[in-house]
This record gives sequence, C-alpha cells and structure tokens, in this order.
Amino acid sequence: MSIRCLCLNGHVLKVKESLAGTTGLCPTCRALVTVPQLRKPTMSENAILDLLGSKKPSATAVSESIDPALANSQSGIELKKTCERCHREISVGSHICPICHTYIANLHDF
Repeated sequence: MSIRCLCLNGHVLKVKESLAGTTGLCPTCRALVTVPQLRKPTMSENAILDLLGSKKPSATAVSESIDPALANSQSGIELKKTCERCHREISVGSHICPICHTYIANLHDF
C-alpha cells in the first residue's frame, strides 16, 4: 500500500509506506516534502458495526425483506421499492430500474 501526500506547490505524491515520517524532495519541483505518519484506526470494528446497525429500518427496507413471490401470491398486492438514483417506485423483484437503468439489489437478493 502507499501513502498520498502533497508538496508545498500542490503536487500529489504517492510514496511507499516504509517512507512514513521521513522527509524528501518533490520529484517535480524539488520542494521539501514530509511524508505523514500512518494513523491507526481510532474506532474498533465492533464500535463501527454498532454505529451501522443502529439505523432503524425504513418501510421500504421492511418491504424488501419480504419474499416478493410469497407476498404477491398471498395478498395479490405488488410490493414496491424506491430507486436510490431517480427515486421512482419499482417492483421489489426488479434488479435494474426501468427508468434510469441503475442496478438495484439488496442482501436479500443474494
């Protein structure tokens, strides 16, 4: 992996991780560049998962968690979901929005 940094003149440099904390010259303008130290993550994986899991499911997410074939056969009502790009309602069984052609899938589809 590499570290990206900027020289004083705005040139973007990509250097090896082994050079973290060292100083060198920009190959373009010869300005002095200090490569930043690598930072360790401040949050644990469990803390991140707790943040991601704390969101309450919306009505759309709840309807997407129901098997569309089962719901259609039992109630005769077609379930809908909202396209994230054009915000139009489409059938839950669709994986591609017919209006804007955006690929739409959720974990239930896999």
